[in-house]
Amino acid sequence: MEVIHIRYPLEDEIVMAIQPSVVAIGTFDGVHLGHRHVLDRTKRLSARLHCPPAAMTFDPHPRAVLSSDRSFQYLTPLREKLLQFERAGMELTYVVHFDRQLAAVTPRGFVEDVLVPLQLRGATVGYDYTFGHRASGKAEDLRQLCEGRLTVEIVPPFHVKGQKVSSTLLRGLLHKGDVQTVSQFLGRPYRIDGVVVRGAGRGKEIGFPTANLHMDDPYIVPRNGVYAVQVEWKGKMFSGAMSIGYNPTFEDNRESVSVEVYLLDFDGELYDERLYVNFLHYLRPERKFDSAEQLVRQMHEDVWRTRALIGQVRS
Repeated sequence: MEVIHIRYPLEDEIVMAIQPSVVAIGTFDGVHLGHRHVLDRTKRLSARLHCPPAAMTFDPHPRAVLSSDRSFQYLTPLREKLLQFERAGMELTYVVHFDRQLAAVTPRGFVEDVLVPLQLRGATVGYDYTFGHRASGKAEDLRQLCEGRLTVEIVPPFHVKGQKVSSTLLRGLLHKGDVQTVSQFLGRPYRIDGVVVRGAGRGKEIGFPTANLHMDDPYIVPRNGVYAVQVEWKGKMFSGAMSIGYNPTFEDNRESVSVEVYLLDFDGELYDERLYVNFLHYLRPERKFDSAEQLVRQMHEDVWRTRALIGQVRS
């Protein structure tokens, strides 16, 4: 998949190199089943118009720029989002740099100065798509502004078990630790990744050496607790038990959340390696134990439950 990064106003060199396409437009945080529905419609429209299917997303997320909250977290940071676009069959992605200059553009200006110069043959958007200054443009406005120049299709909401799938819904479920329902709405397990860094070494001391993850992308981390997970490392898959929290048995005043995973049946060094962690089941909340021995007994229980739920999946 080709990735083209663009800024407003568009540079002539980029416009001259563009080939016609049909584009799905949106922030697509999560690339959930509702988003996949839009991307699938994009592929069908592109086949009808005889040009490649593409996605257009905005980075950083508009809320990260326009909100007073500077610690915005993503379901799918850009690197993960691009991977999901490619898996969905997109041949091209436009990554539009979002800043306050672009945010001030009117809906008509966005069509005239961004979409038309890209030589789009068609566009697909969700039913609740908004664009332009203060989100004043709606999906139907896009269709009217593009009339006679490119075909616009508006995709209705997508439901799973009677519930409308949305990024907001998924965020709320992750804050509750309901990773199983999140998987149903994503169409895949929720995933984070990070590089293994050195921790305090207590896990090794008590017989459960854990890999401490440093996430260099701002993922939403599920609620504190223990999870059954699958871990990908160098193309191999391992079952694991992941702990998210403040290590209250050992540390009373820790300010930052630790994210660490114990890989079942693994023996080796993982420092400086990147791990991809898929969340499958929520096992239990974080708790403070009266002793290290009590913690060890509980960790044996966590590992037993992990094996019972997902087994050993190393390949």
